[in-house]
Amino acid sequence: MPRRDPLEDGLEKRLIFALERRDFLEKIRHHPLILAMRYAFADCLLDTDTRTLLRLGTSVPVEPQVFDLLALLAANPVRVVTTDEIVEQVWRGRIVSDSTISARIAAARKAVGDSGKDQAVIRTASRRGLQLTAPVNAPDAAPAPRPSATQTVRP
Repeated sequence: MPRRDPLEDGLEKRLIFALERRDFLEKIRHHPLILAMRYAFADCLLDTDTRTLLRLGTSVPVEPQVFDLLALLAANPVRVVTTDEIVEQVWRGRIVSDSTISARIAAARKAVGDSGKDQAVIRTASRRGLQLTAPVNAPDAAPAPRPSATQTVRP
């Protein structure tokens, strides 16, 4: 019987954990008790509960995929979000063309007052992905909602 490489075993366990975690996160993603966030960056406010983007206090209409892209970037500030992560989160793993991705990135930049030339808010990391370069604050990072029911202990 061939001896199994311990590195392969560890990699397999990590891969299984990552897949289980992804499935769990996908299941709870739209659960009503999951906390919605409000992200403030540049001159924008992104509210994931109402799915609205405000820029300088004015509502900016965005397509659902553009909103999801902005929410993904805001949830991962400073870090480069890979193109694979973007496809997985925004398009749920469906096959999309590079031009479709580029169009949504351009729309996201336009919505936040940025451009591909300036890249002051959303920066392209060549051949890797995107990065939200503006500082992000989550002003509504409130604790998770508590159940309203109380428990009575009988003697």
